[in-house]
Amino acid sequence: MKKIVFLLLLLSCIKNTSYAAYPVNSNNTEIVNETDLKENLEEKHAPYGYISFASAITSSILYFTTELYIIAFSFGILSIIFGTIGLKKKPKALAIVGLILGLLEVIIPVFILLALLFIIDQVN
Repeated sequence: MKKIVFLLLLLSCIKNTSYAAYPVNSNNTEIVNETDLKENLEEKHAPYGYISFASAITSSILYFTTELYIIAFSFGILSIIFGTIGLKKKPKALAIVGLILGLLEVIIPVFILLALLFIIDQVN
């Protein structure tokens, strides 16, 4: 029984792995250079935007769940750096979001710290 199941699985998978994974059209004779493929891949994916957004989310999680404020602050700075680099690439949406969140996560704690120092100075 195991051999029959294996044979059926093998026969169903062979048609997917033979020759081409998609229908080949003989009319399509366009030659694509390797540099064109790299440019298209870079246009579709924005690694700096993803890194900026991920570091901004990590920073906000660290601010609200732990007391690791210095590490959260450094993730906010990394988010700003990668967001500004990501603004120069094609898809800019995640880079903009990461940059805005990073700016908020750096500026708001600085203002809170300055306000606390001002209050402490006024009390003394």
